[in-house]
Amino acid sequence: HMPGGSAGRKQLGSARSSTNSTAAGSNQQRASRAVFNGVKDKSFSELQLLVQQYGKTACLADLVAMFSRLKAVPRQRGQSKAALLDHLWGLLQLQLDQCSPRHCAEVMLTASKLECSIPGLHKRCLEAFTQNTAHADARILSNAIYAVATCHSATVRQECMPLLEDTLLPAFHTAASEAQPQSVSNTMYAAAVMGLSLDMHKLLTQLPEDFWQASKTQEIGNTLWAIAATGQQIPAKIMQQLLDAFMPNLAEAKAQHISNSIYAFAVAQHQIPSEQLGQLLTQLAHITPSNAQSISNALWGVAKMGVQLTQRQVELLLQRLVKCIDEGNAQAVSMPLWAVATMGCTVPPHLLQQLLDALVSMLPTAGAQSTSNTLWAVVTMRLDISMHHLNMLVNDYVAKLPAAGGQSVSNLFWAVSSMEHPYMPQQLLRPAALQIIVSNQLQDMKPMELSNMALACGLLGLQEAALVEPVYERIQQVFTSSVADPAAPVFDLQGLTNTCWAATVLNLQHRVDQLCSMVRIAAAKWDRTTIKDRVQLYQLHIWLVDQQDGTGQALLGDLSHQQLEDCRTAWFELLATITQASGMQASVFSAAKQVPGLKDLALETRTADGLFSLDIAATTESGQQLAIEVDGPWHYRQPDRQPTGSTLWRNRALAVRGYTVVAVPWWEWMSLDKAAMQQKVDYLQNKIKQGLPSRQLQQRQRDALESK
Repeated sequence: HMPGGSAGRKQLGSARSSTNSTAAGSNQQRASRAVFNGVKDKSFSELQLLVQQYGKTACLADLVAMFSRLKAVPRQRGQSKAALLDHLWGLLQLQLDQCSPRHCAEVMLTASKLECSIPGLHKRCLEAFTQNTAHADARILSNAIYAVATCHSATVRQECMPLLEDTLLPAFHTAASEAQPQSVSNTMYAAAVMGLSLDMHKLLTQLPEDFWQASKTQEIGNTLWAIAATGQQIPAKIMQQLLDAFMPNLAEAKAQHISNSIYAFAVAQHQIPSEQLGQLLTQLAHITPSNAQSISNALWGVAKMGVQLTQRQVELLLQRLVKCIDEGNAQAVSMPLWAVATMGCTVPPHLLQQLLDALVSMLPTAGAQSTSNTLWAVVTMRLDISMHHLNMLVNDYVAKLPAAGGQSVSNLFWAVSSMEHPYMPQQLLRPAALQIIVSNQLQDMKPMELSNMALACGLLGLQEAALVEPVYERIQQVFTSSVADPAAPVFDLQGLTNTCWAATVLNLQHRVDQLCSMVRIAAAKWDRTTIKDRVQLYQLHIWLVDQQDGTGQALLGDLSHQQLEDCRTAWFELLATITQASGMQASVFSAAKQVPGLKDLALETRTADGLFSLDIAATTESGQQLAIEVDGPWHYRQPDRQPTGSTLWRNRALAVRGYTVVAVPWWEWMSLDKAAMQQKVDYLQNKIKQGLPSRQLQQRQRDALESK
């Protein structure tokens, strides 16, 4: 026997064995391939069986196909896709180094859609993807980026960001010229969602002008939304190209696609041609199904663009909004109301009632700004709001006060104070709430917001120094800074005069120097002052004159003679508009004429200096002058029925002029509406008796007036 002969025979035998094994393996693979045919149509149970019996011998493509099938396959009750996903992922990992970019993207897309929580899946797939990025086209790159962006785990998105920004996004930029609209749209959407560094202007510029012509409305709507979400400045020409491609398919667009388009133009500060905007809004008002957020965003966008809709257009959109408001959130109520008010339109009472009911039901999840925006809008439109709604909104606002911004707090105070029947937000004046406002929100307020806070204090006649003093102290700090630094935020004329007026009605005598310095700034911009500005400044002047016993110059010096005369003219023009007595005044006057001892009665007359109008003037037997003021709802706050700031200032000014003010509150007189005349006379007689000072005080008042 030759050396090695045995070995030679073993090699021969071994060769036969290898050949048999290969044949058997091929047969097994063919059987396996037959088994995996039609994976995309398999049921959940069939997939489970396939994985159990053939999973270990399945090729990569079949594993990915089964993994992907789980996106759409229905499952029976009690069955969980999670366990099957885990099993498949375990098998996939064994072959991941052979995984193509297309397969990696498909696995990530499936995991994201199913909200799969398998640790490391996205990152491992991305790492395998980046080994073969050169073999990925724009669609596959876009799918991978989109898959990460739509993953429900913020941790996963964060850990994948470096790979996306360093490798996939640059690769997509390179391949974008060959991309389809959906790939560009999905990539921009993903970048916006994740805050990735994607130069959208550069990306859009490299696309052909007719790139979007065959696009779906969803692709264009998402692209425009991404532009708005990132705040990137895109030329109006490119935005218009997108919109022009959107319009031919408008009938197929969903509500969200339409609102995204309007919203994006508003954020970019571009205008939509009026004809196209009208078509978009008409379609949005009639589209089914719709959603509250889409209508809300569209109205917001129209208002931000400064477009004036017709009342009919507004009502059609609001009617559609009300039908789907239960599916929305608090912002979907507050934003449309803000938008309608900003456009100068109004909300029909029955629709407002439904929207406010919806908002109250959403308060547990609402933010503070939704409440302040809603109240601002309602008051701006001069609409009524029930005490029930008002209390619910303000109570909820107080609970969320720590999270509110300075603008929100200022808007809320302005709103409740500017109502036809001013509302006293006592909940916000409690020590705990005041501490938050003074320590936090006041410090964040801009000049206009601070002046609105001062105005609100004045309108409400607030006597709470714990709020009033910090407001004026902060105003002084900001005002001083604006005078010293031209780059600092400044008070506009309305802010200056509102601040001065509020201090006047609140009788803040220790703030006179501060107010006069503000008047001097207003004097330097006199040609821009309004009639209202001049009326407010003249009220300040009257108050200062009264403090100085009529001997001082008051604002003369801070204002020129001509400017002061302009203010005086504006004040008397305002008084001239008060020409006709109300029905309640006439009723009180009839009763006053029968009160024993009253003489010289006059209806709608003036004080001796002509500066004030009196509802009813009279003189008592002792010579005391009376000002019987028939005070309607606007003279009192609700719900505590205390006098407003204007009413307090009027009463002080009339007292300085020697009058005893006899206030007849509207609710007291209305309670006597059906009473006999003698009851009304008795009521007035008692009111006068309560209001008259003692004889000694009356004499001192007469002596003071004579000396003046």
